[in-house]
Amino acid sequence: MAQNGGIIGPVNVTSKGGNKVTSKTATGAITTQPGTRIVDALLVGGGGAGGRNANGVFDGGAGGGGAGGFLSQTGLSVCGNTPYAAVVGGGGTVPANAPSGQTGGNGNNSTLVIGCTTYTAGLGGGGGTTEPSPGTDGAGAPLGSGGGGGSSDGPQTPGSGGSGGPQGNAGGPTNSSTTNYAGGGGGGAGAAGTASVDGPPGTSGGVGGNGLSSSITGSCVTYAGGGGGGGNPTSSGASGGSGGGGTGGYKPSNNATAGQDNTGGGGGGAGRASGSCGANGGSGIVITKELNKASGVWSMQSVFSARNQGTWPNGAVQVPGINYLVVAGGGGGATGAGGGGGAGGYRASIGGPSPLNGSTINLTTKTEFDITVGGGGAATTSGSDSIINPGASDTVDSITSSGGGRGG
Repeated sequence: MAQNGGIIGPVNVTSKGGNKVTSKTATGAITTQPGTRIVDALLVGGGGAGGRNANGVFDGGAGGGGAGGFLSQTGLSVCGNTPYAAVVGGGGTVPANAPSGQTGGNGNNSTLVIGCTTYTAGLGGGGGTTEPSPGTDGAGAPLGSGGGGGSSDGPQTPGSGGSGGPQGNAGGPTNSSTTNYAGGGGGGAGAAGTASVDGPPGTSGGVGGNGLSSSITGSCVTYAGGGGGGGNPTSSGASGGSGGGGTGGYKPSNNATAGQDNTGGGGGGAGRASGSCGANGGSGIVITKELNKASGVWSMQSVFSARNQGTWPNGAVQVPGINYLVVAGGGGGATGAGGGGGAGGYRASIGGPSPLNGSTINLTTKTEFDITVGGGGAATTSGSDSIINPGASDTVDSITSSGGGRGG
């Protein structure tokens, strides 16, 4: 009987977190329960703000903000009854009275520190703004999603979408048409933002990229959608991506909407209308789930059943690419004035396949296989073969080195 109550294995790694979920919507510490040893985590960074019209004049449509980064982690080792610092990244803001050439504000990173490791969900980039000369590019994001490009009022070079990082995607560009007056959509965690689309009746902003879903809270929730680009006054603003992305504006009375808080959604870009404004990005979130499971621990009943069925693991692992050398026994010489016996055969994997050499073999640890060592021949008799027979441990057939011939 095991001294730990019939449990076999490293009991100290058992986690008794009860699958408790903690959602941090503001910066602070997450304190684990006394029995927690393992957690899953989801981090979403703050979304970028949509671009605004240059000084609020009748200009082109601005780009949507990029979504914050989406980072999911599983099986993280923690200590019980311990606080872990969590930072929830805020969404980007639209600068007041933005001068020409200024993008929407970037979001902020969300972080969770466990031991010596900092897990980071990156920020979303701001959407490009507009001006009478070329529209500006959306802001790039090192980890999260890039903002959509801003357009210009007239036949000018359009803005490009900002580049995305490994936790997101790029923002959409503005269309290259000379009548393009709409912004590109911000990138989302699951897809890039799209380019603006020519009318008629007017030019529509690019749609924000969709986000990604997680069921860490017990329900399937989508996070980190990109903001929609601003459109022409005679067309609608583009929708934001699923996961909290804001809608782009297109009239003073139809201003862009903000990214949803605690989803990391990007804000919508301003429309091509005097006084139309871009919108702020949504704040991020940090979520942990304290797992309730035993890692590497088995009950006595499970061990007994597995042993009876022959399924209990023996620790065997595959060991590939083993070299070998097989030399057979030499032949015996003839009597009297006869000739000498021939040398035993030689087989080796070293040097690669050839008539004398063969491929390496793969063997499984803790598995027995047969080896025959060929004996030397007595006078006037041939030597014996040497053989390696891997059996079921490898797909290679038995390796035989033939014995030397007897002397004549």
